[in-house]
Amino acid sequence: MPRKKIVMLGVSQSFFKQSIRSFSRYEPLRDTQVVAVDIHREILDDGVAAAVKLNDELGMRLTITGTTKRKSALENADWVITAAETKRFDTWKNDLEIAARHGVGQAAGENGGPGGLLHALRQLTIYREFASDISEVCPDARIANLSNPMSHLCMLMVNHFGLDAYGICHGVQGCTGCCAEALGMDPNALDVVAVGLNHFLWLLEIRRRDTGEDFYPEFRKRIRNNIFHNRLSIDCMDIFGLYPVPYDNHIAEFLTFAGQECWDDYGMYSKLTQFAVKEQLSAGREWTPGTTVEALAAKELAPEYPVDWQHPRYANDDAGELIGPLEMLEHHYRPSITVRNNGAITNLPDDAIVDVPAYLIGGKMYPLNVGDLPEAIRQLCLRQIGIHRLTVEAALHGDRALALQTLCLDPHVRTIRQARGILEEGLEANRDYLPQFWN
Repeated sequence: MPRKKIVMLGVSQSFFKQSIRSFSRYEPLRDTQVVAVDIHREILDDGVAAAVKLNDELGMRLTITGTTKRKSALENADWVITAAETKRFDTWKNDLEIAARHGVGQAAGENGGPGGLLHALRQLTIYREFASDISEVCPDARIANLSNPMSHLCMLMVNHFGLDAYGICHGVQGCTGCCAEALGMDPNALDVVAVGLNHFLWLLEIRRRDTGEDFYPEFRKRIRNNIFHNRLSIDCMDIFGLYPVPYDNHIAEFLTFAGQECWDDYGMYSKLTQFAVKEQLSAGREWTPGTTVEALAAKELAPEYPVDWQHPRYANDDAGELIGPLEMLEHHYRPSITVRNNGAITNLPDDAIVDVPAYLIGGKMYPLNVGDLPEAIRQLCLRQIGIHRLTVEAALHGDRALALQTLCLDPHVRTIRQARGILEEGLEANRDYLPQFWN
């Protein structure tokens, strides 16, 4: 059987090493050709060196090389793993500061909100080049995407380039494992059915893994007395009937009623505060939180759950957990995968990019048909799907009118003045990353 070729676009230390480690759990992947691609030679060389060392430590037989030439790397690729960003934390901070100057605070600003839009436009600009090259050089390759904003990037690759792309996010596994721990259970104690959009899913079912019994009634009672960033999630559960995941600061990005006006109710704060606190802590100086919000941010940087980050529930969920079972033709269940809807959620559009459970059987992906979402939750999702479509089109064509429409639809933008101000300043600040808006 010929060796498989896996190309990694973007060589961040974390994603690249985690992916290499995940290959060790699947025999067909222990003897693959891995080609790492990055535009920064120093990052590339460091990443390849770390991966070669890990390969030796794990006793694998990988052939690992690196190159800055993307097209040549993609030749004969069986799989492409995408995990690329542009100055991620610098640009993230800048996005949040731009929105804040126009009166819009954001708890995260990563996948939604004005910060999410600017992030998406940058990422879509990069991924348009990726998708174009893959379409030309290896159109039959399958794609495992690890980068955010997951829904936008998969919509671009699947709907606009016809590629076989999937998104892998740890949100469901991580959050429900932490929920179980907070209830005094093993991280793997609960089986859930989570459906919706990436970073904005709803638990249709919660059952005990050992007995199969319905655990939702018990969960509703006990989850209130434990936790970690879930007061907004509890309110949503009480109002809409289902518990949302992953965490408050993620779901808040998509909710009109979860803006900065209500942060005190839920112990939420701007990601800018967390960046500032992290900078203080990482400096190694003696530092004491000066405000309640800073204390909350410091606590979140050292969360109570998970107790053990190396537990398989949290550590063993990366690109290999998708590629390995498909290459081994295994019967495998994934609790969440980002895919084109195609009827899986029956009352959302077919072209939407959704997160649903899936079976991997005989080398093929079979997303589960989970039926209808409750009407109110469906409406919340529909707005985001519309935003995804407009954002992708705006990025593809450098269309400022569509970008402005996207901001006007955003749940956290309250005035046209805000929308125009954020767009104008955001495009100017990202001029080097978004040339299509300046041609």
